[in-house]
Amino acid sequence: MDGESERVLELIGEVASSADAATSLGVGVRTIDKHLQHAFAKLGVENRSRAAARAWELADGSA
Repeated sequence: MDGESERVLELIGEVASSADAATSLGVGVRTIDKHLQHAFAKLGVENRSRAAARAWELADGSA
């Protein structure tokens, strides 16, 4: 996963919406959604909740 997708995933874990993440990064919502799609594919998940859980597993070394 590239650095931008990782950062978007982190932000989504911290904020409520793609719009909030887009504002924080100074990009459009469609850009955030594309990064999320990329992250979901790399993590093998289909939604934000599972992506966040999987990212925590990987960061924790329990994957």
